[in-house]
Amino acid sequence: MMMDDELKFLEVSIPTADVRASLEWYRALGFAELTTSDIRAYHYAVVSDGSLCIGLHGKGLEQAGLSFVRPELAKLVRQQMEDGIEFAAARLSSDDFHEAMRIDPVGNPALLLEARTFSPLHEDVAQECLAGTLMHIALPCSDIEESLGFWEQFGFISVRTDTGEPAELHRPNLTVQPRVGTRELTLVYHIRDLAQTVATLEQRGISARKTPIGCELHAPEGTRFLLTTY
Repeated sequence: MMMDDELKFLEVSIPTADVRASLEWYRALGFAELTTSDIRAYHYAVVSDGSLCIGLHGKGLEQAGLSFVRPELAKLVRQQMEDGIEFAAARLSSDDFHEAMRIDPVGNPALLLEARTFSPLHEDVAQECLAGTLMHIALPCSDIEESLGFWEQFGFISVRTDTGEPAELHRPNLTVQPRVGTRELTLVYHIRDLAQTVATLEQRGISARKTPIGCELHAPEGTRFLLTTY
């Protein structure tokens, strides 16, 4: 089990066919672009709404997932391999930037990196994001308990209720809801004024489809946003 204080959440990592087009879309939505390192051999950009960071990966991913940073990663991964934990991929040689990947039961990747791949957002460049305030990330799953058990290994605390509310996974400043029937990772935000938000989005060239509880957006690479007033 990988539950330790040294494991830090880094970003939502998303496969992106056209990084430049996606970057322009996120900027229009009010996300700030962060400075990335030159570790990646492919086109890679990172945007932030001030709390959540999204990594746009030109290669290396088939499905959106969650990335974490952990120092001395190679030592940890080798030990876990000896303990029988399966990894979908791992780069651990002395000449590599150390990283590894595990896959949850429905294919969502958990990426582990030895160090950050971008600089933090500076307060003086933070801006208001039209998406509003992040409520949670909806993550596809086929079995709630199975999903909770997998992601608990990455420092999440499971929260279950008897009131019919969805089970959740909590880390500091991050809530994930495993959802049976959800086919894609979805970012769920709260907005105050639906009409004003939709009008501003349209002014910036972002299409919004109204829903019974708000509106839905799709980034160029396909990432789904749900904006709700509830």
